[in-house]
Amino acid sequence: MVLCVPIVIVGATSAPPGVAVLSHADLVAGGDTLNSALNLAFIGDASYGLVIVRDIPGFAAARHAAMNDTVRLARAEHSPAWRVRNTWPGVRRTLDVHEPLQGGFLHNALEDVGPSRVDPVFGKNLWPNDEHKAKMVAVNALIWNVSLA
Repeated sequence: MVLCVPIVIVGATSAPPGVAVLSHADLVAGGDTLNSALNLAFIGDASYGLVIVRDIPGFAAARHAAMNDTVRLARAEHSPAWRVRNTWPGVRRTLDVHEPLQGGFLHNALEDVGPSRVDPVFGKNLWPNDEHKAKMVAVNALIWNVSLA
Protein backbone atom coordinates (compact mmCIF):
# COMPACT_ATOMS: atom_id res chain seq x y z
CA MET A 1 0.00 0.00 0.00
CA VAL A 2 1.24 3.47 -0.84
CA LEU A 3 0.07 6.37 1.32
CA CYS A 4 0.44 9.93 0.05
CA VAL A 5 0.20 12.33 2.98
CA PRO A 6 2.06 15.21 4.52
CA ILE A 7 4.22 13.61 7.21
CA VAL A 8 3.31 14.69 10.71
CA ILE A 9 4.34 12.28 13.42
CA VAL A 10 3.93 14.15 16.69
CA GLY A 11 6.93 13.84 18.97
CA ALA A 12 8.75 11.47 16.63
CA THR A 13 11.89 11.93 14.60
CA SER A 14 11.17 9.01 12.30
CA ALA A 15 8.36 6.76 11.10
CA PRO A 16 7.09 3.88 13.23
CA PRO A 17 9.03 0.58 12.92
CA GLY A 18 8.16 -1.37 9.79
CA VAL A 19 6.83 1.68 7.92
CA ALA A 20 8.93 3.16 5.13
CA VAL A 21 9.01 6.90 4.40
CA LEU A 22 10.33 7.81 0.98
CA SER A 23 10.54 11.10 -0.91
CA HIS A 24 8.85 11.27 -4.29
CA ALA A 25 12.22 12.05 -5.88
CA ASP A 26 13.74 8.86 -4.41
CA LEU A 27 10.72 6.85 -5.54
CA VAL A 28 11.05 8.06 -9.12
CA ALA A 29 14.86 7.73 -9.16
CA GLY A 30 14.81 4.11 -8.02
CA GLY A 31 18.06 2.69 -6.74
CA ASP A 32 19.27 1.69 -3.30
CA THR A 33 17.10 4.14 -1.34
CA LEU A 34 13.95 2.78 -2.96
CA ASN A 35 15.07 -0.83 -2.48
CA SER A 36 15.81 -0.23 1.21
CA ALA A 37 12.39 1.37 1.72
CA LEU A 38 10.60 -1.50 -0.01
CA ASN A 39 12.52 -4.07 2.02
CA LEU A 40 11.60 -2.28 5.25
CA ALA A 41 7.93 -2.01 4.27
CA PHE A 42 7.36 -5.50 2.86
CA ILE A 43 9.93 -7.97 4.21
CA GLY A 44 9.96 -9.40 7.73
CA ASP A 45 7.59 -9.94 10.61
CA ALA A 46 7.72 -6.25 11.65
CA SER A 47 6.74 -4.90 8.22
CA TYR A 48 3.35 -3.25 7.73
CA GLY A 49 3.34 -3.29 3.93
CA LEU A 50 3.18 0.51 3.99
CA VAL A 51 5.27 3.06 2.10
CA ILE A 52 4.60 6.72 2.89
CA VAL A 53 5.56 8.97 -0.01
CA ARG A 54 6.37 12.58 0.87
CA ASP A 55 7.23 15.71 -1.13
CA ILE A 56 4.91 14.88 -4.03
CA PRO A 57 4.96 17.85 -6.43
CA GLY A 58 1.61 19.65 -6.31
CA PHE A 59 0.05 17.35 -3.70
CA ALA A 60 -0.07 19.77 -0.76
CA ALA A 61 -1.81 22.49 -2.79
CA ALA A 62 -4.26 20.05 -4.41
CA ARG A 63 -5.10 18.43 -1.08
CA HIS A 64 -5.56 21.81 0.60
CA ALA A 65 -7.97 23.00 -2.11
CA ALA A 66 -9.99 19.77 -2.07
CA MET A 67 -10.23 19.46 1.71
CA ASN A 68 -11.15 23.13 2.24
CA ASP A 69 -13.92 22.78 -0.34
CA THR A 70 -15.09 19.58 1.37
CA VAL A 71 -15.36 21.35 4.74
CA ARG A 72 -17.24 24.23 3.09
CA LEU A 73 -19.71 21.80 1.51
CA ALA A 74 -20.17 19.88 4.76
CA ARG A 75 -21.13 23.09 6.56
CA ALA A 76 -23.50 24.32 3.82
CA GLU A 77 -27.20 24.59 4.58
CA HIS A 78 -28.13 22.59 1.51
CA SER A 79 -26.28 20.42 -0.97
CA PRO A 80 -27.65 18.73 -4.08
CA ALA A 81 -25.23 15.89 -3.34
CA TRP A 82 -26.29 14.97 0.19
CA ARG A 83 -25.81 11.28 0.89
CA VAL A 84 -28.84 9.04 0.95
CA ARG A 85 -27.08 6.94 3.58
CA ASN A 86 -24.01 7.75 5.66
CA THR A 87 -21.83 5.17 3.87
CA TRP A 88 -22.87 6.13 0.32
CA PRO A 89 -21.07 8.62 -1.93
CA GLY A 90 -21.92 12.29 -1.50
CA VAL A 91 -21.82 15.07 1.06
CA ARG A 92 -22.68 14.45 4.70
CA ARG A 93 -25.73 16.30 5.92
CA THR A 94 -24.89 19.27 8.13
CA LEU A 95 -26.37 17.58 11.19
CA ASP A 96 -24.01 14.61 10.74
CA VAL A 97 -20.88 16.79 10.81
CA HIS A 98 -19.89 17.49 14.40
CA GLU A 99 -16.24 18.04 13.62
CA PRO A 100 -15.62 19.79 10.27
CA LEU A 101 -12.13 18.30 9.97
CA GLN A 102 -13.63 14.80 9.75
CA GLY A 103 -14.30 15.42 6.09
CA GLY A 104 -17.82 15.47 4.87
CA PHE A 105 -17.46 14.00 1.40
CA LEU A 106 -17.27 10.33 0.52
CA HIS A 107 -16.48 9.20 -3.01
CA ASN A 108 -14.96 6.38 -5.03
CA ALA A 109 -11.47 7.69 -5.84
CA LEU A 110 -11.05 5.21 -8.71
CA GLU A 111 -14.12 6.28 -10.67
CA ASP A 112 -12.37 9.11 -12.49
CA VAL A 113 -8.70 8.03 -12.58
CA GLY A 114 -6.91 5.04 -14.08
CA PRO A 115 -9.15 2.38 -15.58
CA SER A 116 -12.40 4.01 -14.46
CA ARG A 117 -14.44 1.77 -12.15
CA VAL A 118 -17.93 2.53 -10.89
CA ASP A 119 -18.62 0.80 -7.59
CA PRO A 120 -21.19 -1.97 -8.22
CA VAL A 121 -22.85 -1.49 -4.80
CA PHE A 122 -22.88 2.27 -4.31
CA GLY A 123 -23.10 3.37 -7.94
CA LYS A 124 -21.63 6.51 -9.47
CA ASN A 125 -20.17 9.33 -7.43
CA LEU A 126 -22.60 12.10 -6.60
CA TRP A 127 -20.67 15.32 -7.13
CA PRO A 128 -22.09 18.56 -5.71
CA ASN A 129 -20.62 20.57 -8.61
CA ASP A 130 -17.99 20.39 -11.34
CA GLU A 131 -15.53 22.57 -9.39
CA HIS A 132 -15.49 20.21 -6.41
CA LYS A 133 -15.17 17.20 -8.70
CA ALA A 134 -12.15 18.75 -10.41
CA LYS A 135 -10.45 19.42 -7.05
CA MET A 136 -11.04 15.89 -5.75
CA VAL A 137 -10.03 14.22 -9.01
CA ALA A 138 -6.79 16.27 -9.03
CA VAL A 139 -5.85 14.74 -5.65
CA ASN A 140 -6.95 11.27 -6.74
CA ALA A 141 -4.87 11.51 -9.93
CA LEU A 142 -1.73 12.47 -7.97
CA ILE A 143 -2.21 9.52 -5.61
CA TRP A 144 -2.92 7.16 -8.53
CA ASN A 145 0.16 8.29 -10.43
CA VAL A 146 2.45 7.98 -7.40
CA SER A 147 1.15 4.50 -6.62
CA LEU A 148 2.14 3.46 -10.14
CA ALA A 149 5.59 5.12 -10.07
